[in-house]
Amino acid sequence: MSEEGSSPEPAQWQVLQHTPGPRWDPARRAGEQPGIEQHFAFLAGLLERGLLVAAGPLRDVEGHGMTVTRFPSFSDAEHAATREDRSVTGGLLAVRVRPWSVVMTVVPAAPTPEAPLDG
Repeated sequence: MSEEGSSPEPAQWQVLQHTPGPRWDPARRAGEQPGIEQHFAFLAGLLERGLLVAAGPLRDVEGHGMTVTRFPSFSDAEHAATREDRSVTGGLLAVRVRPWSVVMTVVPAAPTPEAPLDG
């Protein structure tokens, strides 16, 4: 809690906004892009590390997507999104990392050693 009797501080998560990068082929759909499997591997790694909240394409514009993460810090999220995702470093996707203050959610808080998600 921030002060006696006040609401707890909002959780600080991150939003990764993905858009087509310079190597994106507009003649191909997202799942057919050479190198898209590198992005999927990056997301799988986030899931394994317990950092992924949600990810998926935005259906109104081909090649755009969003990932919600809960890294311990914004700089950790920015580093991972811009340096660890080989689809970004290789130019297939561009990414914008944005901080997000979560004031309401049904997603449980990040697990701690004292209270893992599985009980």
